[in-house]
Amino acid sequence: MAERETPRPYRVLVVDDEEVAREGLKRILRRPDLSVDLSPGGEEALDRIFAEGHDYHVVLTDYRMPRVDGKQLLEHIVAERPLTKVIIITGKGSTASAVECMKVGAYDFIEKPFDIVLIRAAVDRAIRECQLSEENLSLRKSLSLKGRGDPILLWEDPAMDRTVLLAQKLALTDDPILIEGESGTGKELLARTIHQSSRLRSRNFLAINCGALPEDLLVSELFGYEKGAFTGANETKAGLFEATAGGTLFLDEIGDLPLSMQARFLRVVEQKEVFRVGGRSAIPVEFRLVAATNKDVAKMVDDGEFRADLYYRLRVHLLPVPPLRERLSDIDLLFDHFNSVLEREGQNPVTGLSERSKEILRAYSWPGNVRELGSLVRQLAVVAGGRQVQEEDLPKHLAARPGPQEADGRPATTPETLEQLKVEHIRQALEKTQGNRTHAARLERPPDCGDQGAKRPVEAGSAGLEVGVWGAAPRPMIALPAATLSLIQGYRG
Repeated sequence: MAERETPRPYRVLVVDDEEVAREGLKRILRRPDLSVDLSPGGEEALDRIFAEGHDYHVVLTDYRMPRVDGKQLLEHIVAERPLTKVIIITGKGSTASAVECMKVGAYDFIEKPFDIVLIRAAVDRAIRECQLSEENLSLRKSLSLKGRGDPILLWEDPAMDRTVLLAQKLALTDDPILIEGESGTGKELLARTIHQSSRLRSRNFLAINCGALPEDLLVSELFGYEKGAFTGANETKAGLFEATAGGTLFLDEIGDLPLSMQARFLRVVEQKEVFRVGGRSAIPVEFRLVAATNKDVAKMVDDGEFRADLYYRLRVHLLPVPPLRERLSDIDLLFDHFNSVLEREGQNPVTGLSERSKEILRAYSWPGNVRELGSLVRQLAVVAGGRQVQEEDLPKHLAARPGPQEADGRPATTPETLEQLKVEHIRQALEKTQGNRTHAARLERPPDCGDQGAKRPVEAGSAGLEVGVWGAAPRPMIALPAATLSLIQGYRG
């Protein structure tokens, strides 16, 4: 019979500049299910937690300490270790300091001289909350966070744990949030998750991309307009600030918000009232603001490209999202998810990945992040549907292996077999047209071709699809059979 695994002890860190107090607290908390470490000050505690990477369930810290005091230590832990419970120990009559710490995010506070029963009870409560948080996190991982019937967030990698735990805490507030992350990391999905986990879940979630519209149209969409305000304004229209109606307004790519709009935008955020274009009356608005960016907005502030006052209004809470290359253990989970989506759509997904294919995917840098992975799964369903994905099925750029170069510095296209050439050109056509099978079939010439070689059309006919190959010298035309053409035309973009 297998031995029952011994539960791991919960880790507690005691921080106090007085050795007698540290040792006394360690004796009070001595029991089999607790592992207690001691630190003589805030600086040493920060080193232990962040530099050495120790994770603690509970931190018990004195408020008054030299160099780094209890409140400063608390602020660092709340920002970087949201799951850790911090209990502040204060002197008699220091209620104001304790209240300050509670506002920052302390779990509890205890006055000196402390009562043994109160200390143990506070730590017990904190441990129970840690247990619930871990169980909740495990459940969320197994079921995924869900919105209105659709998966919102999928993850297993520890790199995402802090992001999701912080998002869950932020869902309990109505404060503005700035989500920072590269394109394709799922910033909008995270914003929707926060909305669905908040008290506003029954209200509107409205989103707009600040970089996708010209300034005049962006103003009209956000602020609305009165009838006759400009040519074509045949009726009054409420903007998104109004239409959110107490829900969540998500502003994607806030770093692209024109500088000329930012003062007007700031006024709405501060005053919670809006003037429509062509309007003279202020209209009260209510919304929870979540913004996202893939830019370094702090640097934009330094460079004078973004208003500092607006930036600090938007980033009351900062929520970073790690790129896919920093959460590699999520690749298999996300791959399977996108594959199951194709199956539900009635397509012919792949049956899995070979070990070599998995190695290549984990070694790739994923500049397009989760969005790029989703596109790859769709491409592979075309070229390898119904079977396991092999190395040769993957786009060449994923392996990123050095190879022979053309005269102009481009990698030479020297597929080993005619079938590989066909597969590669189908994939390239789908990539260039974002999966549009009709446009892929009509594609004349890849846009990244060199100038050498004859420009030859791609023609779709009853006999098949001819695909031209261009390089340093003219290469033969390859006629793809109608069956191959049907793969493209059967692809759902």
